[in-house]
Order: sequence, then structure tokens, then C-alpha cells
Amino acid sequence: MQPRFYAVDLDMDALFRRAVRVSVAGRTVKTLSNEDVLVVLTLHAAKHVWGRLIWLCDIAQILRLPNLNWEWIAERATELGVARILYITLRLTNVLLGAPLLPSVSSKLLDDPVSVALADEIRRQIVSRRSLNPESLAYFRLMMRLRERKADRLRFLQRLALTPGPNEWKVVRLPQPLFPLYRLVRLSRLAARLVRA
Repeated sequence: MQPRFYAVDLDMDALFRRAVRVSVAGRTVKTLSNEDVLVVLTLHAAKHVWGRLIWLCDIAQILRLPNLNWEWIAERATELGVARILYITLRLTNVLLGAPLLPSVSSKLLDDPVSVALADEIRRQIVSRRSLNPESLAYFRLMMRLRERKADRLRFLQRLALTPGPNEWKVVRLPQPLFPLYRLVRLSRLAARLVRA
């Protein structure tokens, strides 16, 4: 799933409650509903700036499934604050792969000129095979622009600044009781990156 600092708080219990049973190699297993798969794959692709066409191909295949509950998908994306990410993904699958766009989705895209502009910017990036370093300021600025709500952008910034990860753990080895100090390591690394930029 998403690292915590992306500030998309999926309700894991609800994902499992909505899970459906499918047969795989003669065994019945539970998997995410088609609607949840679409939302999760959209978030995953966005986290990686839609850098692999296969991710959009997977999403395009889901879009072709009959009986997707688009009303629920739009409501869920809005609740999570990722409607813009969903619309950008749908536009990319339409423009790059010819996946169908429902009229209601098209009208919402047109209502958000930021989504259209970002989708076009990302499409150019995909076509030119340029990629953003996920540790760069440009990447984090883009992640901020992908969020439509100010509160989500602020939570993203706060969590980005205060959520240590593997890079901080590599830089300094702290004993378990001092683990909270990794936040300071994270802040110092971010400050150093800002100074270099």
C-alpha cells in the first residue's frame, strides 16, 4: 500500500469486509472488489507517477469490466481526497490506451482544469520516458499538486517531514528506545536537501 506520508488513509478493515471470493487454480480465495482494486491501483500508479505503462494497462482492463459501481468509486475517491488522482488516471488510460471514459467522468474532468493540466503534463513525461526521482523536491511538489484538498496537502507535508523511513534508518543506527529520534534525522535530511536545492 501507500507509505503513511502520502496521507491517504485506507480503511483496511472495510477493504476486507468488501472483499469478494474468486476461484484461483481450483481454490477459493478472497480478493478486493473490482471497485477497490481500481482505487488501490490508481493510488499505486500515482505514487510512482504512472511510470510504467503496464499499470495503466491493468487499470484499463478494470475499466472494461461490466457493472462497475461508478457512483461508489467517485464517492470513495472524494472521501479519500483522491478524486483528482482518479480523474488523472482515467484521462491517461483514455489518451494513451483508448480506454473508455464515461460521460459523467468526462464532465468531472472538465470541471477540474487542474486535473486536465496535470494529466497532460504527466502524459508528456510518460511519452518522453522522463521520470522523477522520488526523493526530489519536484516529486514532492507534484504529489502536493495531485491532492485537491488543502487539508490533505498539509497532512502530506506534515507526515513527509516527520515520518522516517529506510533511508533514515540506514544513515543512523539508533537503539529501540531512541526510535522516536529518527524524526529528527528525517527533518535534518529534508533540511539538507532543501539547502542543496
